[in-house]
Amino acid sequence: MQLSKPSNTRLLSSEKSKKMKIDSPVAITCATDSNPPPHIYTFYEDGVMIQKGESASFNIPQLSYRDQGSYTCVPKNAAGTGLSAVFNLTIEGKLER
Repeated sequence: MQLSKPSNTRLLSSEKSKKMKIDSPVAITCATDSNPPPHIYTFYEDGVMIQKGESASFNIPQLSYRDQGSYTCVPKNAAGTGLSAVFNLTIEGKLER
């Protein structure tokens, strides 16, 4: 079987909407087509690296307004580095006092 670097990269959310409720948990998962599967996933928030490793998911246990922004994932396997995908996260709702 021929090696192929990651392609068709996309970011999927554990929530159906890109507008998330404050204080709720969310997982952002990097999905891609490749052979072999990626062994490194690098996640960025507004251009700043926030996670690098074997996990294809980035978890936020409790959303706050500071989590709002543009998330990017760059997958890498033995054949090379794939193109990045972007997920724009919007927070809605009010803080409970």
